[in-house]
Amino acid sequence: MKYSALTWVKPTIDGSLKQTRQALEQFVENPKDIAPLQQCVGWLREIRGTLNLLELQTAALLIQSVEMVIAALLAGKVKNSEQLYDVLMRTLVQLPNYLDHLLIVKSDMPLAVLPLINALRRVVKQAPLSAINVFTPDLSVTVPHARHVALPDPKLKAFIKQLRGAYQKGLMTLIKQPKNPAGLKFIFTVMQRLQQVTGRAPISSVLWVTEGIVEALLQKGLGLNKAILTSFKQIDALLKRIMDHGNAALRLPPPKPVLTNLLYFAGHARSKGPRITAIKKAFKLQGYFPSEATLQAARLAFSGP
Repeated sequence: MKYSALTWVKPTIDGSLKQTRQALEQFVENPKDIAPLQQCVGWLREIRGTLNLLELQTAALLIQSVEMVIAALLAGKVKNSEQLYDVLMRTLVQLPNYLDHLLIVKSDMPLAVLPLINALRRVVKQAPLSAINVFTPDLSVTVPHARHVALPDPKLKAFIKQLRGAYQKGLMTLIKQPKNPAGLKFIFTVMQRLQQVTGRAPISSVLWVTEGIVEALLQKGLGLNKAILTSFKQIDALLKRIMDHGNAALRLPPPKPVLTNLLYFAGHARSKGPRITAIKKAFKLQGYFPSEATLQAARLAFSGP
């Protein structure tokens, strides 16, 4: 839907970007006149507002980074230089090409423009962003073939209490003996049982993705690390919430950082198991983690002639 809407507004965005480039050129020719830069701020805010409405987060972040540099320039926090002009102009030239790419493939490729975002951030001495900072999967995806389950609160709480105890046992085994597959196998079974109890509840996405990650860990498609263990500990907190509040907790969406981090791990899995493969397809994770050759080709296309 958002890509269809982009088709309608892109001519307006292209026009505003053209005006921004022309204003930037005027400022370079006459640095004492800051009026063109002030005009740039207005156009960029309009563009960013449109991109945010369309939920095109990477493109909006790119524009926000340009705004940040121009604001610093207006405030006298950075000096006008050839390097600064170059990175601003490259961004304003590449963004229309990037939007064209989104219209064609209908899938984001944030890693392709991450170096450009970080180049802008370096100008104003901001810390660079990492890949996970621009990882914005569609968290509204539901678990395929999930069945509707409606248990009364007492029964649901009792089931969750039992399964949470089993989950904690598997997690402790994994922490104490990370090379022993017993802990992972235990967690894998618990994730399956939890999905049977929670059905189509929003938390089922977290449970399904976790099941896929455990599958990848068992198949050596992922390496266990502290970040993954931290996510597993956060799942225990979600289970406690259900155990305490029953169906009221099931109706709540899981915290975005938890599901986002789990999907980030899933996207890096090298194994080809049925669960991790289905998860990558459902959440369209392949576009977020393309090969280096694909990234280089995309960056070349975005740069234009």
